[in-house]
Order: sequence, then structure tokens, then C-alpha cells
Amino acid sequence: MMRFLNSKPRTISRLCLKSPEFAYTNDNLFNSVKNYIQAVENSIVAGDFQTEYEQQSCHYSDLVDMDSLVRYFMLNEFFWNTETMKKEYLHV
Repeated sequence: MMRFLNSKPRTISRLCLKSPEFAYTNDNLFNSVKNYIQAVENSIVAGDFQTEYEQQSCHYSDLVDMDSLVRYFMLNEFFWNTETMKKEYLHV
């Protein structure tokens, strides 16, 4: 069983939460993850990279661990992983 996180039309990609099971069966946790990912996507597509998240204006760099993001992209570029930007799968 899985539940899709993204339902708004402005999303960059469609994500589904498959495991752990308690994450998609617990509505509070599921909605928290869904709102967080939506805020990250909204900040990336915004002209000033700002969005509202938990009643605060946030820049995408406030929502994402930038060191991890840079390492992720550098590693995939170094090994020429062409699926990185195709949005096929991301296991975290």
C-alpha cells in the first residue's frame, strides 16, 4: 500500500510514500510530510525562492539541508547518474 503526497498542480514531481507503513497510515504524520515537501517545491518554483511554511516565510535553503543536497548532486554528477534529473526514483 502507498499514498501519493503531491496533489497540487504546481508540484515538480509526484511522490508516493510507501514505507515505513506507519508514515502513510498515520494521517498526522502523512500530512506533515506532505506539507513539508509541498513547501520545498513551492519555494523552488517561486520567483524569490520564498514560501509560507508553518506560518513563516521560508527560503528553500531554510527547508533543505544544503550540504546534503550539494553532496547528492555532486555524487550523481561524478558518477554520471543520468536518472538524477529524470525524477524516476529517489530512495532516502
